[in-house]
Amino acid sequence: MQLCPFLFCNKYKSLYLEFIAFILLLACLFSSCQSTPLETDKTGSINITDATEDTDATGVPDTTDTAADSATHDETTTSPAWVDIPGGRLILFENNTPYFSIMYGEKCSPLTLQCVDDLNAEIKKLTGKQFDLKTDNIKPGETLNEDDPLIMIGATAYKESADAMIGLEKNQYIIVSQGNHIVIVAENDSVLPYAIKRFISDCLSVTKDNSGNVILFVSDGIEYLSNPGECPMLAYLRTKDKFISTSEYLYTVAAPGNRINVTQGGYLDGNYFYQAFIKKDTASNEANNVVRIVKSDAKTGKIIKISGDLALNHANDITYNPKINALLVVHNNPNRSLVTLVDPDTLEVIRTVTLPLNIYCMTYNEERDMYVVGISGGQNFIFLDADFKVVGKVHVATTKTAGYTTQGASSDNDFIYFVLYNQNVITVYDWEGRFVTIIVLNVGNIEPENISVVNGEIYVVCHSGGAKVFKIIPKNTA
Repeated sequence: MQLCPFLFCNKYKSLYLEFIAFILLLACLFSSCQSTPLETDKTGSINITDATEDTDATGVPDTTDTAADSATHDETTTSPAWVDIPGGRLILFENNTPYFSIMYGEKCSPLTLQCVDDLNAEIKKLTGKQFDLKTDNIKPGETLNEDDPLIMIGATAYKESADAMIGLEKNQYIIVSQGNHIVIVAENDSVLPYAIKRFISDCLSVTKDNSGNVILFVSDGIEYLSNPGECPMLAYLRTKDKFISTSEYLYTVAAPGNRINVTQGGYLDGNYFYQAFIKKDTASNEANNVVRIVKSDAKTGKIIKISGDLALNHANDITYNPKINALLVVHNNPNRSLVTLVDPDTLEVIRTVTLPLNIYCMTYNEERDMYVVGISGGQNFIFLDADFKVVGKVHVATTKTAGYTTQGASSDNDFIYFVLYNQNVITVYDWEGRFVTIIVLNVGNIEPENISVVNGEIYVVCHSGGAKVFKIIPKNTA
């Protein structure tokens, strides 16, 4: 291609060079205006990855400045996902200063206080500081200061809390922001912890400015209303430290033999019920016990299959891990560190695992891919990962049931359940290892052996002429 000859004429050369210089200058100016993107660590702004909960919350606020610094932060608006959140952002913490306080009702429940502590612990983990705490202790006729930035948790004396609660259905909660106020309330206190978890996972976000300073924020204009069925049926167990219960007898699974007839560990999943029966050999301290597992229909108790003789010692508890499709049978006495995996279809042994500690019971939670095991010699418990390695610290049991006889365990996504003999109760803990409540059983004087919790329903199996299965209904009344 031939170039246009006018570009090489002296008449136009100087004009052309000036034009090229101008273009280069514009390019330099554009390049200098580009900012470095923020270093962003999202803990779950709306539709972003969930935050990790802090299980060592103390709830004791740090001493921090209370006046917000008016200095601006050096940040950009390019590329981070949170810039697309509708309505902009509400800054909670910036320049090493909390801008918000947490308010709760002066006469609130212990559960609400726990929620306050849990949120403040998460804030401290993200920012290094806790927010100031305030109660709703106000004079008659006093209204909320619209300029006072607050996270209001649970029912308070202020109109904002009451208005947010209007129209809530049973076990429903709402998270809503109104100007400088974030309101987190629930139809009843038992579901408030789920609202706090939702706020942490789906609303709180953290990032850093170009100087490395932490910025904690939420989207402006939050309005999240939970589905009525979002919170579990047993959420109300958080509301009292003791419940009485009624029991509904379902059926009895017969022992597989005249001498293999002592009911021990069991597991019920809603479809099938697996029950271990033993022939106890006291001369060998149960080393030579004979065990058979009976598989039956969970709804009718009709027997489907009976295993051959198995060497599972006392077979004190059974749980199930669907990820490896195996029943796990806890040997207990005398081989307290042994757990044997059994095929749920053939009821044959797959292999035996030696744990790093002695246990008496075990329950598996699929969502966490984790086991909870009761430690032999008491009621304390600890977590194991999917490879049977210890996770975290020992969780100390309540002293309310000291001296009771330990039996089986179960769990769901919210609680861990242990059934105990002598006084016939269930102790309930949360996944932070905190005591929640006691459920007093109403099954007479017979011995409860194992427990299963399925879709919000509690089943306890007792030794009485076979394996007698009861559905347990805690009385959710004052």
